[in-house]
Amino acid sequence: CVDTQSPYLLMVGARYSHKNVDEVLQMAALWKDKYRLVVTSCSGKYRQALEKIIGQLGISDRVEFRNYVSDAQLLQLYQGCKALVYPSKWEGFGIPPLEALACSRPVIASDIEIHREVLGDAALFVKLNDESSWREVFSAIEDESTLNKTVSNGKKRLAHYTQKNSL
Repeated sequence: CVDTQSPYLLMVGARYSHKNVDEVLQMAALWKDKYRLVVTSCSGKYRQALEKIIGQLGISDRVEFRNYVSDAQLLQLYQGCKALVYPSKWEGFGIPPLEALACSRPVIASDIEIHREVLGDAALFVKLNDESSWREVFSAIEDESTLNKTVSNGKKRLAHYTQKNSL
């Protein structure tokens, strides 16, 4: 069980390969000395492939999978994470980034059209398969002014996604 008192990155709803957990693992050299990685809702063949990568990289003590978490546990994970990492290769919409923003947590999202549309200036965008881009976003979450700006932008962005606006 990951000590949620120590800094951790969170990935939510990572059951399928398009969620791109494997790329985050491949970038472990950029985060493993500062953070742990908590991955929820990840099972099946994709998880088996990820566990193989984790073993090859020697980071099994830095990664925790949680198959199922209750709503209360998920809320606690969001509230405690350093950032939500959501580097999908493609996405239909993406609820977890909005949930993280609602908890005043920064979001690192892949630089794809749907994330730009949904998140606007409320996320830190990473170019997939680009180590320097990953380095930049992991550095950005250490900068207090960047975090404050992102969280403030997130609160404004959430105003677009009310129940009234979704009808």
